[in-house]
Amino acid sequence: MVSETFARRNIMGYEGGVKILSESNIPFMHWGIINKYNFSEDKISFIPRKVFDKILYNSGSGHFSYISPVRGFRPKAYSLKGRVSKDVFKQIISGEDYAIFIAVDENIFNNVFSVKPMLLNIEDKKIATIINRFPSMVRVIDEDILDRVRHVKDIAWGVNLVSFPVKYFENLSEIDVDTLTYLIYSMNISIKRVLESASKRGFNNYIIYPFFNIGYLAGGSQPRIHSQVYVDLTGYGLGLRFRGLIEVFRNECPLCNVDGREVGYEYDDWFVWVNSAPRRNYEIRIVYREHLDSFMKLKLNSIRSLSKILINISKILDRLGVYDNRNILFYTKPLIESIESFHIFIEILPFEVIGGVELLDSCRVIRVNPRILVEDIRNLFNSL
Repeated sequence: MVSETFARRNIMGYEGGVKILSESNIPFMHWGIINKYNFSEDKISFIPRKVFDKILYNSGSGHFSYISPVRGFRPKAYSLKGRVSKDVFKQIISGEDYAIFIAVDENIFNNVFSVKPMLLNIEDKKIATIINRFPSMVRVIDEDILDRVRHVKDIAWGVNLVSFPVKYFENLSEIDVDTLTYLIYSMNISIKRVLESASKRGFNNYIIYPFFNIGYLAGGSQPRIHSQVYVDLTGYGLGLRFRGLIEVFRNECPLCNVDGREVGYEYDDWFVWVNSAPRRNYEIRIVYREHLDSFMKLKLNSIRSLSKILINISKILDRLGVYDNRNILFYTKPLIESIESFHIFIEILPFEVIGGVELLDSCRVIRVNPRILVEDIRNLFNSL
């Protein structure tokens, strides 16, 4: 019988004392990797693709889908019956499971297009950003495989990131300001490293989608709070929402001229804005005071101010009895065409079940009066 130690040595190499998973043992599309060991002709239909709806598409923009079957294999801590498994980040933190690290605390790795998952104990650290093991896009295809898949249209190229704290938190009402600040900062510096590395490989057009999915119903497959970033390097195609934003920002910036009656709170570089036509009940927007077009241009002190606001808003929504499954979306300028103006902002969207009219068009039936919500936010911010 082959010993367990011998078997482990067969699948692992060592670099600088760190255990590395052999390329021959990387499953198809894990960490966005397609190589000579995991690829076969019958897997061509499982290569992620970016596909546009033919009746909701015009001049390079429209509704699109990332079709990525590997997403169905990601570990899920929840089912409709409740929690069913443990926190998967715990084994990465303890060095018992493999990851491709982009940042650990303020240390940046040159791993954006790495094909070497490693075991690394980071229990004495605070924050890490890694490559998503079950991504929506292809990150690396071996050179000798590329010729065999060139006929595949619409391959979705990109990098999917996950940032998480070493200390365990489940939501923004629990987390402390320092931890959230450095989590967002890690996400920020990791995006910069992705863009730098992508540019060297000839990827010059990109769309960046940073977000938090907090809670199972908001799309969070793991209970530990974590952010994600989709860096789309496909090189073409905006969705309907970004197309609309870009058209608006071509003219006078609406975020530089927000009606003061819709502002619920102001703090340092940011103000909290309640949209008069919200997408969800209790939707809240956070807007950077200056006309800044890129999330990556934020300095650490501005990220700290934003973190304080996000934590306070989470506590306010809790006090208002709002469901704790929430999405937090960061809007930043894409580089996919000539865009002269953009203004960064963040949206907090509590989970809600939507109905037919909301699916038929870009509309929402709202029961919470935004004007009343503004007053509630003002009063509750003052009481925190």
